[in-house]
Parts: sequence; C-alpha cells; structure tokens
Amino acid sequence: MEQQRSLNMQLPRGWYQVAGSVPHTFRRHGLSTQSGKLQLSLLSPVDDPASLDCESAQTLLRETLVSQDIAVGTPMTSGCEPCAAGLMAFAAYRHVGGQHEYWLIPCEEATVFAAWEQGAKATAGMERRDIHVMLKELFFEDANSAETTADAEA
Repeated sequence: MEQQRSLNMQLPRGWYQVAGSVPHTFRRHGLSTQSGKLQLSLLSPVDDPASLDCESAQTLLRETLVSQDIAVGTPMTSGCEPCAAGLMAFAAYRHVGGQHEYWLIPCEEATVFAAWEQGAKATAGMERRDIHVMLKELFFEDANSAETTADAEA
C-alpha cells in the first residue's frame, strides 16, 4: 500500500489561510485590504524532480505560467535555490497594478505553484520575505506522521 504524503507549510506569525479558498489563499491578519494575496496550488508531479537544474526549473515555471493563462508583465528578476522540498524556481514581474511573484517547487508528490500579488507597498517587502521563507521551508511528510504531530501539539 502506497503511503499518503501531505504538504506541511508553517505560516509565520500574523498569516492565515482564507477559509474555503480555492486555490489555497493566504493573507496577513488585519491587513486584508492592504496585504498582498498568496495563492498556492498543487499541480501534477514531475518525473525525476531531483534531476532538474536551475535552467530546467525556470523553464518549467515559465511553462506553468503559460498553462495557467497568467499574463506575467515585465520581467524583473528570476532564480533558483535549494529548499526543504527540493529545488525552488522563482520569478518576479512588474504589472500596472504592482508586483507579482511566482514560485515553483517540483516534487515527486506534487508540483507546488505559488503566486503572490502585491498589496500595499508599505507591507510588500515584509510579505515577500515571509512568503519566500514559508515556501523554502515547506515539505511533504507522511500523512500518519502529520496526524501524530498534530495530536502531540493538541
């Protein structure tokens, strides 16, 4: 029997998941009219994610943006870095309404795709740092171990 694995993502203090949102949407408490909006989706896994290098991960991110019908705007920066779940590709784009950033983490369980739309400029830097850390530290764990951890914390 195949072991079920679930995504474990720790939210920094002040962040919450918007109830009933699809895709999963996250915001900062008390800033709903000013904060940016992070949306996280789990897409199909890729074959052999460990074999991806930065260039192929960036290509996969661009292909995902196209497949999701996302008009990206003007490119600002992009890159890759190792993270707890594997290799994380990221890119930032400037739009008329502000900055948008995207992250892609190809994993055996699923491909994690995150999109952030900037809110107020005053909170954008803090939000961007929080999101990058959240995504860099996320990982997949055995579903049974997630339940055990939740039970132990209760």
